[in-house]
Amino acid sequence: MPNTEKPSSAAQFPDYPLRLWRWFDRTVLDLGRQLRLSYLPPLMVYLAAGISGLTNIVGTFFVKDYLGLSAEVLAALGFWTMLPWALKMPLGHLVGLGWRHKAGLIYLGASLIAISPRRAQ
Repeated sequence: MPNTEKPSSAAQFPDYPLRLWRWFDRTVLDLGRQLRLSYLPPLMVYLAAGISGLTNIVGTFFVKDYLGLSAEVLAALGFWTMLPWALKMPLGHLVGLGWRHKAGLIYLGASLIAISPRRAQ
């Protein structure tokens, strides 16, 4: 008579714990092995930005209630205060593209200062 019992899950996947450990090693533990000390300052900046984003929620509700602002005014205020942070990377790239002409940029800035109108004293 043939065996009609279903095989156990351990028999179907005998190497499952080993495969799970290899996946965990490749995806999670390998991040720690690739970490260099030079990566730490940018990671700390982004960690601080994330934490300040969480605490900013409480501050937003406090300002809204304390100053009696509407949600629209608060949203506009948040937009204008975060605009420089959003433009930091594209403007930094443009500065990097023109950096080989820095002598010309210095002369341009000095010229603009020289020809700017002065207030009468």
